[in-house]
Amino acid sequence: LAIWLGILLDGIPESFVIGAGLLALLKTKMPQLDSLGFAEVVPYTLIAGLFLSNFPEALASSANMRMQGFSKKIVFVLWFSLLVITALGAGAGFLLADSLRPTFVVFAEGLAAGAMLTMIAGAMIPEAVHMGRATVVGLSTLGGFLAAISFKLLG
Repeated sequence: LAIWLGILLDGIPESFVIGAGLLALLKTKMPQLDSLGFAEVVPYTLIAGLFLSNFPEALASSANMRMQGFSKKIVFVLWFSLLVITALGAGAGFLLADSLRPTFVVFAEGLAAGAMLTMIAGAMIPEAVHMGRATVVGLSTLGGFLAAISFKLLG
């Protein structure tokens, strides 16, 4: 449940920034709006990065919730609620981006990063070390980080 809460705390400002970024991108590309493809509006590097960071967290958290006795329905409702909340956050970011100062968006980015780091350091790594081997956890963390950086550099 701590991982779910961490993803929630990270997801709200993260989705807000994504919505605001989408508005900024569409404004800069407005003259060629008719010829824009999906990959130009939502880069594959963003999709891959979000998948690489969120899917393993959700998978591990779901498995642990089930081991703690949460029903499949409750686990599904928790993750579905997170989907709805982050979708609303992205919509709010899109709608409010013009009325906010850029410092607010930077603050939201920092808040999302801080929430993610707190969740990783406070819940994910200790749990992974407890359930696995520290060397594997360290190398897997490094591999995930390098994969995310690679996607960013290749995009």
